[in-house]
Amino acid sequence: GLPHAEIALMLRENRNGTIKGSLRSNSDIDVERIARIFGGGGHKHAAGFDVENRVLQELYDEVIIIIKEEFR
Repeated sequence: GLPHAEIALMLRENRNGTIKGSLRSNSDIDVERIARIFGGGGHKHAAGFDVENRVLQELYDEVIIIIKEEFR
């Protein structure tokens, strides 16, 4: 685990070009709210999403901006 992290984000690009995002939280931050923005879901502390036709770095940048805006 990441004991000092409030949110963990993992993005993985699959061979077919889709990107799978996984979010984890070990605080009161509700990562399902972020996953829903990208069409996903889950639970407050564990959520995920899949997107198509996106550039990995651009998606990463967008998720980070949303995290900062939602939880500042």
